[in-house]
Amino acid sequence: MSENEDGAATAPQTAPAARAEGRPRAVPECAKAFRPTREWVLERLVSNVNRAMQAEAVTLRGAPTGEYRYDGSVANRALELIGKELGLFGERKDEARVERVVSGEPLTPEEWEKLYARKG
Repeated sequence: MSENEDGAATAPQTAPAARAEGRPRAVPECAKAFRPTREWVLERLVSNVNRAMQAEAVTLRGAPTGEYRYDGSVANRALELIGKELGLFGERKDEARVERVVSGEPLTPEEWEKLYARKG
């Protein structure tokens, strides 16, 4: 317990209360030393794909159980993250959007010719 400005005992603030005030959460010492690399993350994503696609056996405490389980959503998400990291997907452009205007007036033959007739 700590004391507030009036000297009254107060309980320590919880992590959500600390975050609400804009203060960072306390990080354990073991987590401070851990710095995942790009390679480390990619290796684990590939491992997730292999397990999700039944290429690796399910393990229990490090020992294979003999069971193979397919989980398509896990495989797809891992493949998506790998593809994004490797820059395999370009940005989608909405340039192909077509606007159509509906009119109650029919086209004259000249307007239709101008819009739809093949030239040359």
